[in-house]
Amino acid sequence: MGKKSEVRGVTKRIRRAYEKADKYVEQVRGDFEITCSEGCAHCCKQLVMCTLPEALLAVDSLRQDVWRWNDLKSRLDEQVRWLMSPFSSVERWFLTQRPCVFLRNDRCEVYENRPIMCRIQLVVSNPEECRPPISKTVRKLNLDGLVRPIYETGKDAMRSAGMDVYLLPMPVSLKLATEVWESGFKSQAEVRTGIWESEKTALAYWKKKLGLQW
Repeated sequence: MGKKSEVRGVTKRIRRAYEKADKYVEQVRGDFEITCSEGCAHCCKQLVMCTLPEALLAVDSLRQDVWRWNDLKSRLDEQVRWLMSPFSSVERWFLTQRPCVFLRNDRCEVYENRPIMCRIQLVVSNPEECRPPISKTVRKLNLDGLVRPIYETGKDAMRSAGMDVYLLPMPVSLKLATEVWESGFKSQAEVRTGIWESEKTALAYWKKKLGLQW
């Protein structure tokens, strides 16, 4: 284990799964007037969940630029420290408008490789109502059915590397992904200790820590 080819194999499968999901979204959105537009980034300041396979793909495009890669790691360290602090919560993250690490001038710098939880954020109501605190009149398309296939694809892909799929808060998942790209997949026991021993214990920790409903 630990070869970059293993990581590439995982990201290729996720990319193909995204292509199928995108085709479905395009078919569905034709029946609605989507009000989301380029530069509208309210949903990019929410704390969402992301699997490790998706995170591996999302950070991949930044690896060749040393400055961007180091900047990404620095910002992820700051976000993870905030999440580990006693006062962190999903609600406080959004109310303080903490942007995704990929958001630059209200545009996503990894848009083509963004996780599924980002791809399904489509609304048909006034986008200004997506500002905090979110109005009860915000109407989203129900695309939750697209999440499970991506999760299962990632799970199957990770089995060959002997690791769990890891469904985690996005900054945590992205930080783990940067480590995997730099050092390759490790054995399950080597990845982390304590809350990191398995996906189950990690997810249980974050659900309790942040009051997650996922």
